Amino acid sequence: MKPLRSTLLLLALSTLPLAAAPPAKMPAAPAGGGPLVMALKPFDKNGNFQIEKEELADIQAEIKAHPDSPLKAVDLGADGSLDDVDRAAMNVKLGQAAMAGKKPAPGAKNPGGKPAGKPGAKPAGALPAQAGGLIAALKAFDKNGNFQIEKEEVPAIEAEIKAHPDSPLKAVDAGGDGSLDDVDRAAMNVKLGQAAMAAKKKPVPPKIPGGKKPGNK
Repeated sequence: MKPLRSTLLLLALSTLPLAAAPPAKMPAAPAGGGPLVMALKPFDKNGNFQIEKEELADIQAEIKAHPDSPLKAVDLGADGSLDDVDRAAMNVKLGQAAMAGKKPAPGAKNPGGKPAGKPGAKPAGALPAQAGGLIAALKAFDKNGNFQIEKEEVPAIEAEIKAHPDSPLKAVDAGGDGSLDDVDRAAMNVKLGQAAMAAKKKPVPPKIPGGKKPGNK
């Protein structure tokens, strides 16, 4: 009887449902930004830390399809249409994340292939906090006035740095080798974008008939 009991026990056990496998863990979010930055990164098709003009339409469509997306925050006018300042604001966020992630050890090569610089040097992509002269110099190369340095505008800045080593633009060449990479461009656009956003926030004084200033009798 014992062999029969063993056989019946094995048959009974075989009909029991198997324990479900534990759910796979979601991979940790990459470092370098909050929900908005993580939502923007898939639209940075070429991985250059910037939203290009041709990538705006996809973001507009995504906001329309998913109104609760973190991307809603980039539509500063809340009208479903993204303008130059909206794009500049996006690139401020992406640029800051790129700059935060580009801190190679002294003597190492950074993602753009440049030497990291001497110990104690500013992290790659870090620009002066007080950058009035730098912003004015950059604006001269923003040919279409969209508050951004486009890819095609970078060579002219490289040439200007080479021709005038004392120019404020020298600060944007983090590697000091005369070549500007994607993170250098992102850093420039952080400065230009912040200036554009600050200007957009300034209230425009109301016009008074007769040209008088408000408050004058």
